[in-house]
Amino acid sequence: MTYIDGFEKNAINISRGPIHQDNGELHLPQGSLVSGWKVEAGIGFLYQNNQVVNEHKHATVDGADIEIFHAARLVYKKVRGNISHTFVATKGQTYTFTWLHIADMYFSEAKHQNVAGSPEYHVHITLSTDRHLDNPNPVTQMPFFASDSDWVKKSFVFTAPESREYCISFQGKYDNSGIDRGAVITQINAYIGDEDDGSDPNKFRVISATKELPLFQGQNEKNLNNPALHFTLEQRVGDDWKVPPARHQLRFDLTEGDNIIFDDDSPHYKITPSDEGKFTLPANCIKAKLVTTDTTKYMTVGLVGINNLFKQIKKVGYSDLGYHDYDESKLPLTLKASASDKWTVDGTVPGSITEPQNITLQLKKNGRSPNAAETLTVELNSTGYLTVTPTTVTTKTDGTFTLTLTPVPGQTGSNTTTLTLKHYGQVVGTYHIKTGETPSAKYEIRVYDADGTLLPPDSWQNWSATDDTYVSVSVVNKGTEIAADANVTIVSSDTSVLTVNNSPVNVTTSAPKARVNLTHGHAGTMKLTFTATNASPLTLNIRMGSQVKQSLVASTSTLWLSAGINGTVTGENAPLEVGFNPQIEPGDGNPPTIHYTVEGMSLHVIGEDNLSHTEGDLHPVAPTNTSDYRVLPHLRTATGASKACAITFSTKDNVYAPVKVDVKFTTADHIKWSTTGPVTVAAGHTTNLKLKLKVLDKSDVTVSTFALTVRIDDRDAGATFESSNDTTCSITSADRDGFVHLPELNVKNTAGTFFLYVVPAGGNTRLNEQLQFTVKLVEDAKTIRLSPNTTQTIQTADAEEGIGGPNYYAELLGASGNPVKAGEVTFTVSASNKAGAKFKNGNAYQQTIPVRTQDGRARIPVIVATNTGRFTLTATSGSLSQDVEFNIV
Repeated sequence: MTYIDGFEKNAINISRGPIHQDNGELHLPQGSLVSGWKVEAGIGFLYQNNQVVNEHKHATVDGADIEIFHAARLVYKKVRGNISHTFVATKGQTYTFTWLHIADMYFSEAKHQNVAGSPEYHVHITLSTDRHLDNPNPVTQMPFFASDSDWVKKSFVFTAPESREYCISFQGKYDNSGIDRGAVITQINAYIGDEDDGSDPNKFRVISATKELPLFQGQNEKNLNNPALHFTLEQRVGDDWKVPPARHQLRFDLTEGDNIIFDDDSPHYKITPSDEGKFTLPANCIKAKLVTTDTTKYMTVGLVGINNLFKQIKKVGYSDLGYHDYDESKLPLTLKASASDKWTVDGTVPGSITEPQNITLQLKKNGRSPNAAETLTVELNSTGYLTVTPTTVTTKTDGTFTLTLTPVPGQTGSNTTTLTLKHYGQVVGTYHIKTGETPSAKYEIRVYDADGTLLPPDSWQNWSATDDTYVSVSVVNKGTEIAADANVTIVSSDTSVLTVNNSPVNVTTSAPKARVNLTHGHAGTMKLTFTATNASPLTLNIRMGSQVKQSLVASTSTLWLSAGINGTVTGENAPLEVGFNPQIEPGDGNPPTIHYTVEGMSLHVIGEDNLSHTEGDLHPVAPTNTSDYRVLPHLRTATGASKACAITFSTKDNVYAPVKVDVKFTTADHIKWSTTGPVTVAAGHTTNLKLKLKVLDKSDVTVSTFALTVRIDDRDAGATFESSNDTTCSITSADRDGFVHLPELNVKNTAGTFFLYVVPAGGNTRLNEQLQFTVKLVEDAKTIRLSPNTTQTIQTADAEEGIGGPNYYAELLGASGNPVKAGEVTFTVSASNKAGAKFKNGNAYQQTIPVRTQDGRARIPVIVATNTGRFTLTATSGSLSQDVEFNIV
């Protein structure tokens, strides 16, 4: 590959330079230079602490992982960015420019919010003397749309019409919405000719793990199918064969006609090896017609180059005490004449139970219903902790059956029982089930201030430097006043605010209270935690000094509502919330009542008596055990309302500074969807799109309340809303980010097209814009792939905080190797692992996650682990399964 003279490699993505503070974005004015590119109009230069780059620090390009340090946002403060670079070209010569782009999802202002936008930009080639914006006579130009939620590689090819100096520029688009929009780009490269992947097929070899590559009659009785076939890719470096330094995509070709083909009815199959050069053709990805005698067919393999050019690798062989070549530079596939039935069990068995539970499973023959009743035996390795009924099962004709699991009462500790299912002596399912409970704490800790007042656990204490610098602690038998002997350890979460001078302290039945001496530091907030053996820990939340200014805070300073709304939506999606600063959480004590006063005649608050008021009181609530106290006002607007109103929220004696919210009125005019169409969905499946829309007025201002109907326009395909099984859905209010969250869609089992559109309630006039859906028949999942898929070593501190993120997911892959964008994946962590690993939220050891319609991935729930040791995460979907091991150190 030859770079164009004067261009820096991987431009803008420079791994040097100071970190810009604030929001990680710096305005580069006209005339600036960055990586050799000249700024013709101001751009936003993004650092790694900017929200866009911080959430997408890594990109996968041509199979390789690239860290992103810097990028350019092509609209800054309503200014259309333009960066340009001159180059000298030769007539008839082709030049290729590549870069990465991502959808620009945030304002450039300090308050970053996720917004929909118009992420369009243009690439211009002009004469070097005409490098300004909106050139009326470019040599060539092309629009690009950065609608991708992660980094995607793009390219632009230019053939010079004459020999002279030219200029290439990237230009943002300003869409007059009042919002900073524009694609984010980085990793710009410039090549003479085509971009070369640096590979010569004559320097590569593919090695099969076994000499024989068989196809036999397995799960699909109508065809012969392959087991998983394992290979290694190596590259010659000098006189040695080594793992390639870069990842290369491979393509397998079947050369024997239509009697043997890949499972998506294609003669080709693409795959990218791992960093270690390993790759696997998944089971059942090849199918062939049944044969009466063993027969050999052949398959070629090669590198995928630019524009999908196939470069055959002639050196293919197998590993058997060394490397051995196959004849004719092809991989021989042996079609076997014999086969036997394969029995499996589908369904989920809980990893842990505390009470009797019924579970329903399904026995399958060669992946399908047996169409006849079958007999299974159920065995337990021990009946001391768990019983099961029945122990002999006769399935229904579709293979389904039900078992009842019952924990044995009176057991202590954590106990694991193995349940085995057998079909005429053959094991078809093995499950490990945990029972028993951890003994509850025997003692409880009590803490008193210097006046002897008992301080409630998890309460907030407001202290100052003039307060007495000690507390007293005691330990009693739980539920009694009887003192116990114990050593109590006290830990400060921030010693710069408060230091513990004597820890641990000893309490006894004869000296039931011990003094804990403290030293004040600077003002701040922190926690004091008290622990003792066989006692529940106790935490006090401390506010030290007077630096915390107490005030009420509202979710918005200006609220846009429609006229004639009988009542805004209630609950977590209410358009307005008012809370406390600092936050008051459950356990902090009772929060004060919030008083409201309305200014204007067109707005009322629906009070707790369900009547309309312009003044009154609201009692704060904490919607969940982990959220803080707030009020969610229920609002009503007058018909024909147009004049602005306001609501002021306050507390008695103004203990918390009041907050005022302006309320303005508008009318719905058009729709902005959270994604661009057409959206590809799977026929016969329920989507996992998490689709949202914004309702905007004629000035592009977000409308918070309305009376609208979302409809499905069936064409040659169709769907219904999952929540109602109907083709219409009423919407009345947006969340506090301005979005309406729509139900998922049950897509009909027909390929084609349908649309979503919005009309006023009771009307038929469509609001712009509608959203198009393309329905495709989905291929069956043939394999499941975990990311990561190799043993992960995690530090204990990181594991306690949480293991997970965008790179932790499972994919279901069809025979073509493409993601199957439907279905669900069950993730299981062994309940008896030594690392103490479990899922952070929800069910501790097993959770089922739907596959995202957008990218075909099921995100692994966040896992926390508290001890050193190993644990295994298992991902299953039907009969498919894959494990990955984590080592906590």
